Amino acid sequence: MNSVLSLSAVLAGIAVAGIAVQRIKPEIEPPVGVAGVEAHETNGAVSLIGQFRTTVSGSLWVRSDLYLHNGVQMRPLTEQELKSNVKGVHSADGLDGEMHGGEGRMVTVVPSRDRDFRGIFGDIDRATSSYKDMSNHEHNPPKAALPLFRLMTMFDPNFIQGWTVAATLLSWEKNRQAYELAVQHLKNGISENPKSVLIRNEIAFTYARSLGDLKTAKNYFEQARALLNSGEAMNDDEREGGLLTYRWLYWINRDLGLSAKQKTLISEGLSHYKDDPVLLHAQEAMNIVPTRRG
Repeated sequence: MNSVLSLSAVLAGIAVAGIAVQRIKPEIEPPVGVAGVEAHETNGAVSLIGQFRTTVSGSLWVRSDLYLHNGVQMRPLTEQELKSNVKGVHSADGLDGEMHGGEGRMVTVVPSRDRDFRGIFGDIDRATSSYKDMSNHEHNPPKAALPLFRLMTMFDPNFIQGWTVAATLLSWEKNRQAYELAVQHLKNGISENPKSVLIRNEIAFTYARSLGDLKTAKNYFEQARALLNSGEAMNDDEREGGLLTYRWLYWINRDLGLSAKQKTLISEGLSHYKDDPVLLHAQEAMNIVPTRRG
């Protein structure tokens, strides 16, 4: 009888522990957002076709990321983690920086042992999941993932990352033909998303950094700037992308010797992004008197 009671107590303890682990799982492994949803929600209600497109593009995005990371699922650091100075993992080849807006902003969905308080339960999770230490990791050949990105934008033309990340992969060979293919791909993205700041930024980056054509880059940044000042509704990602629009326009106009234009851009940029340290430093360097607000 005592042995039966002991066994029941052990099983009950395991059940309670299991429930507790499930309850804290969202804290350990924050949900990974499915890309593409916001593009359809901007029209009010999410349509049935929109849901289908979002599901397909989100699934393809996850598969492409799994392929590039050798089957290990990654996620971006949350805003709370960034504010707490949690460090992400870096890639050896720089691809994470190109795809995710900066190196060190990604971590494994299953946490590493040093940031996991679950003890033996965390060890079991790592042992039974597709997990490995991704510090200084490399990626599978990026170009092989391109068909997945083409499918994403075919099913969901409003999936902005499908256009911009595919352009990054197209540029990976780092030659003029690759850069021109990337630009053409992005121009196709603009035809599907005529009000996208992010796609115009990406075209401008390619002309400025890779093709050395500052005047053409300036033209696309100016198009993005016009959208930012048009009063058009846009999601947070597009609005946040506008910060780079103003920074790069400032730098390009500086290199082109257009100081009067620089001053206009700095003041206008700070009206949108008042706490940006780059624009604030530029304001101080050019002795621009800050505009009083309120």
